[in-house]
Amino acid sequence: MKEEEKLTEFQKLIDYKFNNEALLAQALYTAKYGNFKNQGKHCKEFSTIGDIVLKLILALKEYDDGIRTPEGITMSKQMLESNEAFKKIALTEFNLDMYITSMNDEDLLESKILADIFEAIAGAIFIDSNRDCLVVQEKIVDKFYDKYKSEFYI
Repeated sequence: MKEEEKLTEFQKLIDYKFNNEALLAQALYTAKYGNFKNQGKHCKEFSTIGDIVLKLILALKEYDDGIRTPEGITMSKQMLESNEAFKKIALTEFNLDMYITSMNDEDLLESKILADIFEAIAGAIFIDSNRDCLVVQEKIVDKFYDKYKSEFYI
C-alpha cells in the first residue's frame, strides 16, 4: 500500500480526518526504522506530547470510574499505559503494523516502538485538533478503554 493510501485508510479507521496529514505521516515514522521522506521528522516529536495527553485522559477516566485515591489512579493508569498494553492495543484495535512505513516484521516484537508510535498518533491528533483532549479521547482512548482496562489492571 502506498503512503497516501495508508494515511487515508488509517484516518478512516480512527474516524478522524487530519487537517494536516503531514502530522499523521510523521507520527507513523520512527527514528530507528523510518523512511525519512519527512525531512528527518519522526514520531518522537509527537510521542512525548501523546504520552502526556494519554496519561491525562486515562487519569480522568479512572476518576470518572470512581477511583479517587492518587495511588489507585496511578497504579491502574500505569498498568493500562504500559508498552505491552499499548502494543496489544495498537495491533489488535488499530492494526498499526499495516500503516507503519519501513518496519521489518521482527521489529514489531519491540513493544517500545509500537508504544511510541501509538503515543505519537495521539499527540498528532491533539496538535491537529487545536489541542483538544476530547478528540483524542473519542478517536483513540474510547475505542479501547473499556475492553482493556480489566485485562491490564492487577
